[in-house]
Amino acid sequence: MLYSLERNNPSGGVIYLIYEELTPQTKAWLVRLGQGFVNFKLEFIKLSLLDRHLLNKISLAGNHLPVSAYYRILLPNLLPEVDRVLYLDYDTLVVNDLTSLWQSDLEGHFLSCIRDLGVTIKNGWSNDLLGKYGENYFNSGVLLMDLALLRKYSLTSYFYQFILEATDFFVLGDQDAYNLYFKDAVKYLGVENNYVCKLFSSDLASEHRKLQEINVLHFLGAEKPWHDAATTLKKCCLQSLVIVTTARSYGLNII
Repeated sequence: MLYSLERNNPSGGVIYLIYEELTPQTKAWLVRLGQGFVNFKLEFIKLSLLDRHLLNKISLAGNHLPVSAYYRILLPNLLPEVDRVLYLDYDTLVVNDLTSLWQSDLEGHFLSCIRDLGVTIKNGWSNDLLGKYGENYFNSGVLLMDLALLRKYSLTSYFYQFILEATDFFVLGDQDAYNLYFKDAVKYLGVENNYVCKLFSSDLASEHRKLQEINVLHFLGAEKPWHDAATTLKKCCLQSLVIVTTARSYGLNII
């Protein structure tokens, strides 16, 4: 994913790699990768002991996600000088320039996101969680976040407390938390900005997209096309890493 971001975004910016622990070998590999980038600068941010303590208080019972899925809730505090970030899951592939996505007008909302057409809305869980608003359930794998606005209203602490109190009701971890807490406080973007690969075989022609029309591909699910080639890297690095970017000329910050 990192290389695909560099390859398709000549305007560049900053990629923040947020982690709890990385082996020396893995960090050295990432440093070498970043040294080959022309457009983006890689910056490493290690979670503090306090951050790790707070995250470890979140129950992971009942869902398959690692604690790193919750790193993003700390971003307003981890990046105090950054006003906007684009969060990307590790299992995404950037296939086109993200300038239009990055420059999206949030219109006063805390987040921009994409409805989860490929999975959750179709399997009915979104209706169980949001009732008649189930069609608005969004996927948290691509989030454009207004960190300045989140800090203005001190939402990190409130959101964290909400997660502690409600996590036993979540099936999809932080994604359910984001959908419940930020209901009616997000702006929805086109599916091309978080195109779940399952949509290629959708029965609905309206959900089909040509590759050149897609900005971000999302390989959602247990099977990943790179599993055999990168099993070790995935286990030691990617699941414990959050990737955020910022742009030089137009402010692109990627996590």
